Amino acid sequence: MKTAWLSAALLGAFYSLMGQTQFAPLPYFSRPAEANAITRDGSKAVGYSYSGTASAGNAACWWTSAGIAAVPGQQDWYDTSAYGISADGSVIVGEGNSTLGTQFAWYWTPQAGQLQQVPVPGGPYSASARGVTGDGKVVVGVATFRLPDNSFQSKAFRWDRSQAAAVLLPQYTPPPNAAPNSAATGVSDDGRRVVGVVLVSLGAYAAARWDDGGNPALFSQGGDTIQAVTANAISPDGSLVVGSAVNTVTGKGMAYKWTSPGGGVALDA
Repeated sequence: MKTAWLSAALLGAFYSLMGQTQFAPLPYFSRPAEANAITRDGSKAVGYSYSGTASAGNAACWWTSAGIAAVPGQQDWYDTSAYGISADGSVIVGEGNSTLGTQFAWYWTPQAGQLQQVPVPGGPYSASARGVTGDGKVVVGVATFRLPDNSFQSKAFRWDRSQAAAVLLPQYTPPPNAAPNSAATGVSDDGRRVVGVVLVSLGAYAAARWDDGGNPALFSQGGDTIQAVTANAISPDGSLVVGSAVNTVTGKGMAYKWTSPGGGVALDA
């Protein structure tokens, strides 16, 4: 499930390339290759690349010094993408569609040799695994559920692989006119701090963290000049988080860094 902002970014990149004579137009420009995560030693990156067939769509893959290769064991999946990898590269997580057409969160280990579904409770309409701890034992992501009125609600999840099923993390309570929504994007190496986004008002999201599975805490408070909107990555010890923010004085978007003693600061000049 690719997001609208990603599609816009891809289109912008395509037209930028078209304006440079040293580049030729890319076939299937809406389905390019993209690397999303990398091992600690930098020897393996994971992401997705167009598989070459319309029926298969994207294929989760890895890049090493030997080149690009599809993640093994995708024969029962299509349109797969990898978003997270453990420190040593032995556990990979992502999203993909089953032969039944449902999007699932998946994980891969060399022992199994194939994509396996992350056990998200509640029968979600779709799910995506977005991050994994350095040791590969905890997986985080987002599951989307269809509500009785045919609207959709997203919920962040955390799965300790020693447990039978993932746990849906508590939602942030928005105003009465907005239904709670959340997504997890990263996790510290000890699995205790999960970061992501929560809906705080109708159509507005904010970066948040869940510590030890508790209620989400926002990275920014109401009076802060720098309002953290997304949490895109977290350091192994959980003390540093980066993402996108808005400067409430200038109205401009910017990158930010959050530290547990110092709070959020802009990375832009």
